[in-house]
Amino acid sequence: MADISFSDIVIVSCGTLSLELNHLKKEGFLNVRHIFYNTPGLHEKPPELERQLLYRIEKAKRISEKVLVVYGGKFCYVNGDNPTRTM
Repeated sequence: MADISFSDIVIVSCGTLSLELNHLKKEGFLNVRHIFYNTPGLHEKPPELERQLLYRIEKAKRISEKVLVVYGGKFCYVNGDNPTRTM
């Protein structure tokens, strides 16, 4: 199996996953260019979640055209006013 590399990827993630992602990076498995973290718990505040996601994705795009967004399940972010809306 060929070596897997993430060296050309920037991650935008929920801050809740920072321990796990930082551990993978420290161990050398996740050799990403950079990781941006949003404030944990924003599924409780969808407008702020969207604002931070858009802001950090734009920052990530300045570093690499390959951006990976890492979040929990989609049901953490259901918008009660518009449940079928995607972010």
